[in-house]
Amino acid sequence: MKFPMISFVIATFNGERTIDRCLKSILEQDYPKNKIEIIIVDGGSIDKTLNIIKKYPVKLLYNNKKLAEGPGMGKALGGKNAKGDYICYVDQDNILVGKEWLKEMINPFLKDLSISIVQSQLYINKKTNLINHYIGIIGIEDPYAISNAITSQLIFNKKLFIEKKDFFLFKMNSKNQFYFGNNGGIYRKKEFEEIGGYSRENDMCCEFSRMKIILAIPKKAYLYHNSYSNFLNFIKKRGNHFKRFILANYKQRKYKWKGRYLKEKGRFYVNIIKNLIIFPALFYSMYKTLKEKDAVWILHPIFLFVITMVYLCLIIIYLPKGSLKAFSNS
Repeated sequence: MKFPMISFVIATFNGERTIDRCLKSILEQDYPKNKIEIIIVDGGSIDKTLNIIKKYPVKLLYNNKKLAEGPGMGKALGGKNAKGDYICYVDQDNILVGKEWLKEMINPFLKDLSISIVQSQLYINKKTNLINHYIGIIGIEDPYAISNAITSQLIFNKKLFIEKKDFFLFKMNSKNQFYFGNNGGIYRKKEFEEIGGYSRENDMCCEFSRMKIILAIPKKAYLYHNSYSNFLNFIKKRGNHFKRFILANYKQRKYKWKGRYLKEKGRFYVNIIKNLIIFPALFYSMYKTLKEKDAVWILHPIFLFVITMVYLCLIIIYLPKGSLKAFSNS
């Protein structure tokens, strides 16, 4: 197997609870260590994060702007300094599952030169708390984003993909675009630089969709997202994320929640209605509970309802008067 150089980019902030396990999982990969570069961009941590980081062979950068997402922010700064042939974005609460993860992720690039991006699946950890377990079964940390996330589509709408021996393929275009990239997404550097490097996850997905790139999801590469300690922590973190990365800079985004095309706009409003009336998700969760014998699926309609209500309340509270219409327009 060829071993191209991989640059891992991690944007951190007060990650003492999880960053150690994240770094260990990268350095324990069965992959030449001289072919792995780890770039950490810290946004001003005031806990023990920096002391933990300094124990490892990493390149540490400082992000005075503090935020991870956005042009010139943490993830953009890390990508700009990456020297690898491929750039991998993981978050500080991500753990690569197994020592073969990186080989499984690189394999599609080497087998099919038309592939530009490879995305990891989320690992279902039944020994963790209910929140992290639930995130694993839906394939995304935000249940509201299920209809827009590529990893969730593999679970909820598998017919969109072309199945190969070792991975699934998805051909992107501007009318059929989904979120991807963080939580174990690897970019071929050539296409990464063609769109101007990292900006925001959703905006990058929009740009890659216009390029009609091909994305692969390996069958044996899983990443554990050790994100939430309890239900209240889940609500708090999703609310903060919504305020900081969506409401605060919505006008500057290229890709809007509502989307640009009739199909996307219809999906946007239909999902809000379905989440609030609960019954469609309830029937689906009962079916999945029986099929997969995993009772955590029962939480699915509850989480969809709660997170949709949280976001709607934040829109009403924080958006200036008269801009609610602008929020949904693209």
